[in-house]
Amino acid sequence: MTKIHRRHALVGAVTIPILTLPTVSAVAGQATDPDRELDALADEFDRVYRRWAVLEDENARIGKRCVELACERSGYRFASLSREANSAGAERWLAAVIAAEREFGRDKTEDAAAEVGAQLDDLEKRILARPATGPAAMRARCLVAIYHHHHELRTPVEDLDWEGQGLRIVLEATTAALGIEMPKAVAAESV
Repeated sequence: MTKIHRRHALVGAVTIPILTLPTVSAVAGQATDPDRELDALADEFDRVYRRWAVLEDENARIGKRCVELACERSGYRFASLSREANSAGAERWLAAVIAAEREFGRDKTEDAAAEVGAQLDDLEKRILARPATGPAAMRARCLVAIYHHHHELRTPVEDLDWEGQGLRIVLEATTAALGIEMPKAVAAESV
């Protein structure tokens, strides 16, 4: 028999009540005007979040390529140099990273992601300012939680600590109970 940990009790205590909720689609016909407004905000939030995730992925890809290119161009190898040579090598490497970032236009992707992130922040404030009643509010707030914890959702489960695993379980159960499609591991695939 599996040993029960306190995280199992915590996750169970949070997840079981969520699973008893009706799905959003089951009560869609009973939506009130505030629910429709929240649904519209949630749809917009989801659309903007997916755009932001694509920009963040692109920015990370460019950043990784810039570091690789800087290592190639500068010839800098961290472990192989003496302390004095290490300092000079690090300066050459940093200059090469900056040049590669300019070459690839990383500042443009960072600016675009920041602009879309500001839109998300505005939508989040509008969603959280509304009362948390009904399935529309739960769906909208769940999307906000997904946005804030996207790293836990995009990291393989075995690489998460137990708190990250518990959070992921709760978010997955909540999205399933509310009929929300969980964003895929690679944001570019979910657009």
